Amino acid sequence: MNTEILNMLGICKKSGRLVWGTENVCDLLKKGKAKAVVIAGDISPKTEKELRFLAGDKTKVIRIAAATSETAHATATTCGIFATADKNFAEQFIIKGGTC
Repeated sequence: MNTEILNMLGICKKSGRLVWGTENVCDLLKKGKAKAVVIAGDISPKTEKELRFLAGDKTKVIRIAAATSETAHATATTCGIFATADKNFAEQFIIKGGTC
C-alpha cells in the first residue's frame, strides 16, 4: 500500500497538482480548494490536529505509514505534508491510503 500511494504522490507532483509544506497546504485548506491532504506517519500529532481542524468535514486527511524520508524519496522534496486540489488524484489517495 505504501508503494502505491508514494508512487501517486510522485505522479501528482510531476503533473503540477501537488502542494507541499505546512504553510502551502494550510493556505489551500483555508481557500477551500484542497480535496485531500496526505501526511507522513512521523508528522507530529499537533500538526495533524491543526490540519484536521482546517480540513473540516469536506476534505479528507490521510495519514500514511510511510515516514518523511520515504515521501522525500518519492517526491524529491523533504516534506511530509501534501495536498491536492485535483479531484481525481484526491480520490486515488483516499482509495489507496484509506481514511483515518
